[in-house]
Amino acid sequence: MLNPEFLKNGPGPRLAFIDKPDPKLIAETLVSFANTEGGTLVVGLKENGDPSGKIENEALSKAIKEADALCSPSVVTGSWEPVETEKGATVYALRVPRSIELHALSDGRVLIRSDVVNRPLGGQEILKLASAKSTGDYESEPVPGATKEDFSRKMIDEYLA
Repeated sequence: MLNPEFLKNGPGPRLAFIDKPDPKLIAETLVSFANTEGGTLVVGLKENGDPSGKIENEALSKAIKEADALCSPSVVTGSWEPVETEKGATVYALRVPRSIELHALSDGRVLIRSDVVNRPLGGQEILKLASAKSTGDYESEPVPGATKEDFSRKMIDEYLA
């Protein structure tokens, strides 16, 4: 279960609030997060952080299925997690990891997260993002079991020179 403390800072580059399960807004935010550094989507909060009312599980499930159909390719996510707010409301959070694929909406728009908004990209920006995506995300992933002794001192010295 997620700690509700992360909600206090409000929306930003890695946190988005959506007041109701709107498939279009969910799809736009999934694509934006996947195309940038990832983030957490919270359904049930207004932009100012106030709860927007009770969220029905059925409505949320339906909205996420519809949102998934609007994304090409589908955005890989975890599962929705209920989060209890300080005001006693239950909201739902979904973690969206950064993707190595370039994601677009069914209408052809490619979005990225820019501060608190999902921003569409132009042609040159899409090409730049696509070329960065094809290189993978290996630099941000730790290598399991790797230790300092696994590095070649000679290679490090050459790199730093």
